Amino acid sequence: MSNPPHVQIENLQVRYRTGPDTHHTAVDNVSITIGRGETVGIVGESGCGKSTLARTLLGYTRLGAWVAAGRVRIDGASIFEFSADSLRRFRGRTAAMVPQNPLSSLTPHMTVGAHLTELIALYGKASGAGVRARALELMAEMGLPQPEALFNRYPHE
Repeated sequence: MSNPPHVQIENLQVRYRTGPDTHHTAVDNVSITIGRGETVGIVGESGCGKSTLARTLLGYTRLGAWVAAGRVRIDGASIFEFSADSLRRFRGRTAAMVPQNPLSSLTPHMTVGAHLTELIALYGKASGAGVRARALELMAEMGLPQPEALFNRYPHE
């Protein structure tokens, strides 16, 4: 028996509620198979469903959205059947999405350092005082100027 495809999307359909009894289909009958090590680019005009498709691959749907049909499998497992803990591990270790406008994904009342330390602690990459030190180390490795100052700034700064 051969290994399953790394990512397999079959006849995926995602809809958004537009009114009490109406909806809009944002992703319609999409099927993609991606092997381990392959790269796929999703291209299209604004509003065509690229971000909706990407979020669905991570097991997310926005408020008022739902998967109306199809399935998404990662290494043979359906992401729609993952537990909350399995989804969290999957999103942090296996898959991620960098939005076109990352500022819209950051919490404006949290500092850059708070964002980083939350993720470092959540995924067990450091603990205690080591969390802050690891965040600063990562910022320096990225070549960001004055990591200490940036650590305490807010996303809009």
